Amino acid sequence: MKKILSLILLFTLFSCSSKKDDPLIIPPNFAEMPDLNNPEKAPIEPTNQEDVTHLKELLLKNED
Repeated sequence: MKKILSLILLFTLFSCSSKKDDPLIIPPNFAEMPDLNNPEKAPIEPTNQEDVTHLKELLLKNED
């Protein structure tokens, strides 16, 4: 019985010892106000019609 309890204790200690900052678990800081003068925007690239047609052709080739 003591061996089982000691194994459980060791398992819980080692499983909780790793403290990784996972961005999916840590919520963002909602108290922080964004800078309205310098917003962080992802660059929006216009899609060319040629690129779209090339991708469509690749998809059609892939289905065959």
